[in-house]
Amino acid sequence: MRAAATALPAPHGPSAADLITWWHDRADFGGTTTERSCTAVATTFLGHVAQHADADPQAIDMRTPDVDQLVTDHADCLWPHVAAATRHNYTNRLRRAVADFLTALDDPTAVRPGRARARLDAARNRTSPTSEAAIEYPDRTDKEATMTAITELETAIGTTANGGSRITRIWHCGEHTVRARVAHDSYRQQSFALAEVLTPALEWTKVCETPPEDFHFETFGNHNKVPKHPTEADLLALAEDLMRRACQILHVPSA
Repeated sequence: MRAAATALPAPHGPSAADLITWWHDRADFGGTTTERSCTAVATTFLGHVAQHADADPQAIDMRTPDVDQLVTDHADCLWPHVAAATRHNYTNRLRRAVADFLTALDDPTAVRPGRARARLDAARNRTSPTSEAAIEYPDRTDKEATMTAITELETAIGTTANGGSRITRIWHCGEHTVRARVAHDSYRQQSFALAEVLTPALEWTKVCETPPEDFHFETFGNHNKVPKHPTEADLLALAEDLMRRACQILHVPSA
């Protein structure tokens, strides 16, 4: 009788890129909502750290940095408009992401998969009813799967150089990290609305966009498609719409 596989594959190495890959593999194997959130926070945060240091994520050894010091150094820049409670939650997710990764480096069997992976192991191994891998968990419904496919990471609200509204929102969508950026400047040609996805190389690539003429309003213009100047709520909704369009393109279910 073959033993149940209850451990995740070992990380390939100690780098930030290896951490991100390992956590994405973990989420892909049916991780819990918390595990998917850890994956998203670690991907966004370490991508920012690498970009700020002008370094390849493969060159950052995760056995060296202190997580709390990293947060102290980078949180204000990465999460400038995030509430204290939410920032605390993100910090805990990052701590867990690094701690589990370092544990897996030393002993992959010490890190346990989420419930969905346990169901998969049970189906594959067909061990005795008393074994842990044979425990049956109720499958999520399609509605539950859709509801948990998207996790918002942050919303940043600022202004353009000319005092217009600028919004950036980031979500973890299935196995992807999606960013929507919207700017409503006083000049239409300086306004934009687009959704981007974070690639494995930790670069943002455009997925879709909305042309400025579809949402921009000029007070004294004669060719406005929209009836009034968009509010902050309108631009937040536009960013969410861009995210959902990106999800359709990336084949991620969204509500």
